[in-house]
Amino acid sequence: MTNASAAEIELMQSLLEPLLEDFKFWFGRSLELLEREQLNFMTAETQADLITRVRNVMGEVNAASALYKITDKQVGVDVTSITSWHRLLMECQGMGMRYRQSKAVEE
Repeated sequence: MTNASAAEIELMQSLLEPLLEDFKFWFGRSLELLEREQLNFMTAETQADLITRVRNVMGEVNAASALYKITDKQVGVDVTSITSWHRLLMECQGMGMRYRQSKAVEE
């Protein structure tokens, strides 16, 4: 395994913190919608499952962000975790799009 260069570390640091903040923001918005509205295109069980998964991932993201900050940016986040978070975020984005479409049809 090779050591990362200073430029590679700087690049990773410049990307990771904003990425974690983006995850926190978008998962927060998704959770707010899921908890506020009963989505007519989802069963109550499916919606509850999505709420649980978003809450769990928000905990993971918050923990990763806290560790990143308290270690003065000396830790990273496993790509597997970021990939799974991104997958869930895309699922939430799809849910948000369906919600907006259903609201447009109702009007």
